[in-house]
Amino acid sequence: SVLSNYSFIMFAGNLRKVNGLTVIGFNASRLYAASNPTFNGTFVGLKGADVVTVTYFSSTALDTPVGDYTIGFNAVFDQTKYFLVSVPGILSITPRPLTIIGGNFNRQENVPNPPLSGNILGLLPWDTDVSAIYTTTADQSSPPG
Repeated sequence: SVLSNYSFIMFAGNLRKVNGLTVIGFNASRLYAASNPTFNGTFVGLKGADVVTVTYFSSTALDTPVGDYTIGFNAVFDQTKYFLVSVPGILSITPRPLTIIGGNFNRQENVPNPPLSGNILGLLPWDTDVSAIYTTTADQSSPPG
């Protein structure tokens, strides 16, 4: 037998029982350029009078683009009694609404349309590359109305 080629030295091992501590971050959302909401979550698996302190965070900033981002956390707990199972939350940054309002204009019949303009409401100061082109189906031969 192959085992006859070996001599065995045995050492007793230790088995330490640890519990699983699951920290779950709740999902959250906010508009583009809005402040982050307060993040929170829950945890499962804590035994007896043991204590865990969890702080949730996101690395997003006001100008972080629309999309989904991880909500992370820091957990302080007795690591000799627990191993950590992490379930991060998701922060969804959603598009900020813009309102485009066409201006009101008058013209006389059989006269070309004046230049059209309007207002864009909700645009943020750093988003300077947004503009609108205002058009109408009315032309010089359109009847009044």
